[in-house]
Amino acid sequence: RIVGIGEDHGCEEFHRFTKDLIPGLPFSAGDSIVLEQEHDMQEIIDAYLKTGNERHLQRVIDKERDMVKEGYLVEQRIAGCYFDIIREARKKELNVIAMDNHGNGSNEVLLARDKFMAERIPGKGKVLIYAGTAHLDHGETYFLVSPFSIVHTITGRIKERFGKTEIF
Repeated sequence: RIVGIGEDHGCEEFHRFTKDLIPGLPFSAGDSIVLEQEHDMQEIIDAYLKTGNERHLQRVIDKERDMVKEGYLVEQRIAGCYFDIIREARKKELNVIAMDNHGNGSNEVLLARDKFMAERIPGKGKVLIYAGTAHLDHGETYFLVSPFSIVHTITGRIKERFGKTEIF
């Protein structure tokens, strides 16, 4: 029910593969694509999905540009076909869930980030999660976010929420 594809934000091949995968997914209207996009863009993404108005999607892209200015390594998303993933999801009438939360960039927010992301994953329907590989580390794996801080990954949080992990 839940499939995860780990990506490297700077690798166009991952974005293109995922974009090209969506039309052939055995997903129905109402199933979901979950992206590592800031959750405060959800209403704007929903407006794009509803209307197809590119102005809405441009606002999400502009938010990514702001993230680049803050030092986040997501330039390739803007330059490449990453946002075509959302366009393809719209064609299939899929939900697109923006699951990320960098918030104010504080350690407290960043340490809770994967938990926040996992809580945004729908409890019903088929779900494709497309997020940075470190967030989708298998099973009970942990990874370092900052010195001396260890955070449970999205995959581990899915196991907590749904009782098992079938993510790969």
